[in-house]
Amino acid sequence: MKRVNVHTTTTRMYGWQLTAIVGLFALLLGSVAHAASPKQDAADGFRVHNLFQSNMVLQRDKPIVVWGWAAPGEKVTVAFAGQTATATTGENGRWQVTLPAMEANSEPATMTIAGKDDTVTVENVLVGDVWVLGGQSNMQWGIGGANEGNLEVVSANFPKIRMLTVPKIFGSELKTDFPRAEEFSRMTGEDQYAGDWLVCSPETVGPMSAIGYVMARRLHMATQVPIGIVNTSRGGTTVEAWTPLARLKKLDTPEVKARLLVEHTKPHHPPGNCYASVISPTAGFAVKGVIFHQGYNNCFQGVRGARMYRAVFPEMIRGWREAFQDEALPFCILSQCTAGSQQTQDEFLVHLGDIGARIREAQYQTFLEFHNAGDKNIGFVSTYDLRHSNFHPRVKIPAGERAAIWALVSQYGVGNGLEWVPPTIEKVEAVDGTLELTFNESVSDNSDGTGMSGFAIAGKDKKFQLAEVTHKVVGKRGRKPQYDRSTIVLKSPLVDKPVHYRYAWGRNPMGDIQRSVRFGNRVMLATQRSDDWTNADLLKALTGEDADDPLELNRGERRTLQRVLAEEDQRRKIAEAKALLEKVESE
Repeated sequence: MKRVNVHTTTTRMYGWQLTAIVGLFALLLGSVAHAASPKQDAADGFRVHNLFQSNMVLQRDKPIVVWGWAAPGEKVTVAFAGQTATATTGENGRWQVTLPAMEANSEPATMTIAGKDDTVTVENVLVGDVWVLGGQSNMQWGIGGANEGNLEVVSANFPKIRMLTVPKIFGSELKTDFPRAEEFSRMTGEDQYAGDWLVCSPETVGPMSAIGYVMARRLHMATQVPIGIVNTSRGGTTVEAWTPLARLKKLDTPEVKARLLVEHTKPHHPPGNCYASVISPTAGFAVKGVIFHQGYNNCFQGVRGARMYRAVFPEMIRGWREAFQDEALPFCILSQCTAGSQQTQDEFLVHLGDIGARIREAQYQTFLEFHNAGDKNIGFVSTYDLRHSNFHPRVKIPAGERAAIWALVSQYGVGNGLEWVPPTIEKVEAVDGTLELTFNESVSDNSDGTGMSGFAIAGKDKKFQLAEVTHKVVGKRGRKPQYDRSTIVLKSPLVDKPVHYRYAWGRNPMGDIQRSVRFGNRVMLATQRSDDWTNADLLKALTGEDADDPLELNRGERRTLQRVLAEEDQRRKIAEAKALLEKVESE
C-alpha cells in the first residue's frame, strides 16, 4: 500500500478484513513488518515532530506545545486557529512554541509551521481530548478481533474520533521522536499503520485497541467533544519496562535491585525499555489522561515479582505524569485480565497459588495508595469477572465501557447513576467462629441466583477453605430476617476460628460481589486479602516442608502445593457430603 504524505489531508481506505488475510499470509512466511529505527530521531534539516500531522486532535484547555528541529538559529513560526507563536532554535537544533489553551472545536482547522525555507501544513486538525492507551497485548488487542467486534467495526463512523498508534522502536536510550512505519502484528494478523493519525471509520478502526476505541466512542457520544486516542501498548511487556530507568534505580527495595541486575535477550523486557522507546518520544504532548491494562508478563517471578510490581507501579504512574507534564494527570488502572480454567466451588483452593492474583492485588493497592492520599484523578476498574480461559480474552467491550464510566464520572462530571469506585472493606472482626466484613456501602451478588461467592478463610494454621457468604442478620420482621447489607459474614465448618480472608484469589476467579444496585452498572469488589502469607507459607502449613526459596516455589514445589490444595478441596467436599447425608437421615 502506498504511503501517504505526512502533512497533507488524506482519506486512507483499506479493509481490515483484507489486511488481516494479508497479515496472516505474512505471518505464515515468518515475516514481520519494518522495525522502526531509532536513527530517525536525529534532526535532518527542518522538520516537525511526528505527533503533529494532518487528522490529529490537540488537547483542549491546556497550552498547545508544538516542537521540532531545524538549523541552529533558525526562526520558526506556528499559526493555528488565529494564534501565532515564534521560536528560534538553539545550538541543538530544537525549536518549541507554545500557543494559548483553546476550547474544544469540532470544526477542522489548519496549522502552518514555517521555517526559513520550508513550510509544513497540517490539515483537518480538531481540538478536544486526547487519551493515552498503555499496557500489553490485552490493551493492544484490536476491536476487529474482539467478541462482538465486527458490529463495532461496521458502525465505527465517527469522524471526530482520531487514532494514532506509536510505532515499535526499541532500545534503552531515551528517544525524542518516533518514525512512521507500517507494521504487521503477529497477535492480530493485521497491518497496523503505526505513526499515522487516522480518522475513525469502518476501514481504519479494526486494528485499534478494542478497550481504547470503546472508551473513546462512549466519551465522544456522551460529550460530543472530539476524542483522540494514542495507542502506546505493546504485547509481552512488563511494568518495569514501562517505568523510567532513572526512577527504577532510585527504588531502594531488594526485588527492584535484583531485577535491574538481570540481563535479557529480548528488546521488550529490559527495565525502562518501553518507556524510553514509546513514552519518551511523546513526552511533552498535552493529553487528557491515561488508561493502562497490563500484568500478565509479571506473573512469572513468584511472590518476589509481585512485590517488585507493587514497588514499581506507583513510580511508573508518576513517571508518566512527569512525561506528560501534569502531576495530576488522570490515570485509570484496569486490573489484569483472566486466563486459564475458571475457579469453581469444586476446584476452588487449587487456584490460590496463582501469582496472577498477587499482581491484581498490587494494582489495587497502588490505586488505594493514591486514592487514600487524596488523588482525585486515579481510577480503578476490575476485569476479573469478564471471564475467559484464554490469556487473550476477547471480552473487551465491557472493559472499555468500564473505563469510559470512570472517565465520564470523574473527569466529565456525568452522573445519571453511573458509579466506578469499588466497595471498600472498613472493618474485619472475628465473631463466634465467623469473620464479619463491614463495607463502606451495601454490597450484593450479581442477582443470577447463585448467591455471593469468592471468599476463602483461614485460621492461624494458614489452611484456607471456601467460605459461605451471607449478609449479617440484624433482626426480624415477623418471620422474615432483616439484614445489614453493608456487612457480610464468612464461615466454614472446617475453619473453627478464622482470622484471615482472600477474595477473588485466582487467575480466573470466582467472585461476584459488587456494589448493591437495583439499576445501573456493575462495580466489582477488587481482588484483595487480609493475610500476608506467601505460597511457601501455604506449602509449609499443608505439608510441613520448607521451600528452597521462600519467595518463589520451584516447579516441583508448585506441583506439590497444587496437589495438597486439591486434597483440601476434596476434604471439604467429603465433609459436605457427610453433612448432607446426616441431614437426610435425620429427617
